[in-house]
Amino acid sequence: MPVKGEAQVRLLAPVIDYVGLNGYSIGERAVPVALDAEIQKYHSVRIGGGADLRRTWTAADSRSTTSAHARLLYQREVGDEAVTGVANFAGEPELPFDIRSQAAGKDILSVDLGVTMKRSSGIGLSVAYSGELSEGGMRHAAFLGVGYSF
Repeated sequence: MPVKGEAQVRLLAPVIDYVGLNGYSIGERAVPVALDAEIQKYHSVRIGGGADLRRTWTAADSRSTTSAHARLLYQREVGDEAVTGVANFAGEPELPFDIRSQAAGKDILSVDLGVTMKRSSGIGLSVAYSGELSEGGMRHAAFLGVGYSF
């Protein structure tokens, strides 16, 4: 069956992500070993760029369309790499200890891939993958969606 469609390429620059947390306190009193913690302010700023490619194919009989997308994004962390704080057990307030989240890493590479298929009868199917790679580790996610429009 012949199909028609064209690709679209967009450059993504600059891309700026910001995440900020104000300092806060937590206290856990419902357990035998009560814990108090002070979390410090956290400001993550990522700057980068990338490319986004999209293409849609329509069947010659116009009964179905298929859309695909791919996004590649590189970012550099210029803010805080980890959340930090100080905690202590309520029974030993003079013995504080530092707490620190896992560092995210300075260089981050993100990949998003997906395909959506729709029929004129109203049924649609989507499959997508999202991943992130950095010095601090990897993150992977897969998505599957089924829909019906009427």
